[in-house]
Amino acid sequence: MTLRFKYGFTFKTLKYGWHEKKLYRLPCTSYNRTFVLKEVPVIRIGNKDGYCCVKVKKTIDQLKEITKPIKEVVIEITESVDVP
Repeated sequence: MTLRFKYGFTFKTLKYGWHEKKLYRLPCTSYNRTFVLKEVPVIRIGNKDGYCCVKVKKTIDQLKEITKPIKEVVIEITESVDVP
């Protein structure tokens, strides 16, 4: 399965991307650690919805302000019968 991200941002050296109104942490290497593709769960911040990015709570409006166009393609490997 291929995911194409048109919009995203970088927050504290980690890349994030929007796909179908959901936020994903994109694969990258930072601080000698490797991060894989992960859907970030929605959390409640006061009366608004938001996300926790690198242990910092941000509302969707705050994230929209730092979002910019990106061109990122991620190929997600799904489990198959051949994989143990």
